[in-house]
Amino acid sequence: MEKVSSVVISIVGLAMLIGPLWILNAVKPIVYRLAVISSFIVIFFVVLAVTRSRLYEALAATAAYSAVLVVFLQFSS
Repeated sequence: MEKVSSVVISIVGLAMLIGPLWILNAVKPIVYRLAVISSFIVIFFVVLAVTRSRLYEALAATAAYSAVLVVFLQFSS
């Protein structure tokens, strides 16, 4: 069971990293790009807040995740 959960977490994690990149590449107006980034950040935080025991760890991971998405936003502009 532990191996299955590790595989599921890995797939969801990769989807949360790769999915926004493909979406941001297809969306052109900056307002829509910001909406995509904001929605993925909220989803990421909610998932971490539910599964993690410490809130500050979830906030730190979310900050790193949002930095990755914002950097991609700057390169795609």
